[in-house]
Amino acid sequence: MGILTIFFCRLGSWEGWRGSEYREMYYGNGAGCWNGPSRSTTVEIECGLDTRILGVSEPNRCEYFFKMQTPAACFASLSADVHDEL
Repeated sequence: MGILTIFFCRLGSWEGWRGSEYREMYYGNGAGCWNGPSRSTTVEIECGLDTRILGVSEPNRCEYFFKMQTPAACFASLSADVHDEL
């Protein structure tokens, strides 16, 4: 997963999954903001037919939030549904 970089600005290094369902990736200790904290990024993943970014925001100063979809996330949601039925 490595380092998340957008337009030559390091938004963070892989620190792990948040939550138990592998739906949020967290990148921390990114490049420092001018007179501020180090950048960090949360990427929320959902099931979709193709891989694409659905939206980007900055909920707090130097904290970024990406929402994306990918077919890779579809198996996890299907698996959870099947498990609940069993």
